[in-house]
Amino acid sequence: MGELSDRPIPAPETRPDFYLTVVSGLEQVAASELTGLGAKALSTRPNKVFLSHPGDPRPLLDLRSAMHLYAFIAEHRGCPANRSAQTWFEQTARGLDLEPALALHAALHGRTESPSFRITAARSGEHDYTSPEIAAWVGTGLQAQTSWEVDLESYDYEIEAELVDDRALFGLRVGAKWRDRRGKPVYHPASLNPTVAYAMISLTGHGPADVFLDPACGGGTLLAERAALGPARLILGGDIWPRALDYSRRTLAASGAVVPLLRWDAGRLPLQPSAVDHIASNLPFGHRVGWGPTVHTFYRRLLPEIARVLRPGGRAALLTSRKRWLSRAIADDPQLHWDRRCRIVLGGKEAFIFLISRTD
Repeated sequence: MGELSDRPIPAPETRPDFYLTVVSGLEQVAASELTGLGAKALSTRPNKVFLSHPGDPRPLLDLRSAMHLYAFIAEHRGCPANRSAQTWFEQTARGLDLEPALALHAALHGRTESPSFRITAARSGEHDYTSPEIAAWVGTGLQAQTSWEVDLESYDYEIEAELVDDRALFGLRVGAKWRDRRGKPVYHPASLNPTVAYAMISLTGHGPADVFLDPACGGGTLLAERAALGPARLILGGDIWPRALDYSRRTLAASGAVVPLLRWDAGRLPLQPSAVDHIASNLPFGHRVGWGPTVHTFYRRLLPEIARVLRPGGRAALLTSRKRWLSRAIADDPQLHWDRRCRIVLGGKEAFIFLISRTD
């Protein structure tokens, strides 16, 4: 059991080609996916993975763990916290070496004549200015360097400036947002980020002979993600709420996946013992779905069923913010072994992926 850890910030001699933004806590899952694509993760920090990729970069556009993909431009320290930062940002933007990032953008999308651009900015820390002001200052410096036109809607290039304390990171977006790549057709109150769904399935493992189960499928994100990752002997989901099953049907239809859905009580699954290889589920937290006492009871009813239907050696990934309740429910079942817990941040709130397995 353990939390996912960070590695050092990239040193100048290991200049990245790209960086990804990911859900904080899932940096190592993204690094593993990159390895499978022939890329090399140079370093990680909370919600970032920096990488080199000497080959064809097009496979990076299909990364399932990434929320956003950027070509690395530069990173500079020493940004003032007071209003003198305006001069610092304008001068820094004038001196940015854009060509490596523009070459990577061209390799993916082709060259653009007389391009337009916009700046997006984000910051964390104590500063005497706002993110929109950073965007304006960087835009002024960049326009002085390039003579590009500003277009906030139909831009050719989107450059992000992210300031953390005194460290400013600049990147050129080269991939579509995950919402555009895997758009959800319906809104569910506790809808799961697909990149988190990918991480959960990656942590359990998957293969063509698997039986995969989501016993409380909600909006169907985990089922759609598992179907997108390749064939399985059976992908199966269910929920007690008819509205949740309707959400799942629409999600699956939009993704083109054919998955049987059943209405059931997850505390009394209509499945044979040891019938399932892998389980992943976004459990109710008791905030948007369910409320405290009923959620606590649900966990204590669900875990024995997971132990019953999971085959010996099978694995389950369960997401919750109620770590004490789930920890106790796991500990109370002698057939379940707690392998690992990954702390993540969803919407600014702490949550945990519990990776458990069934013993013989």
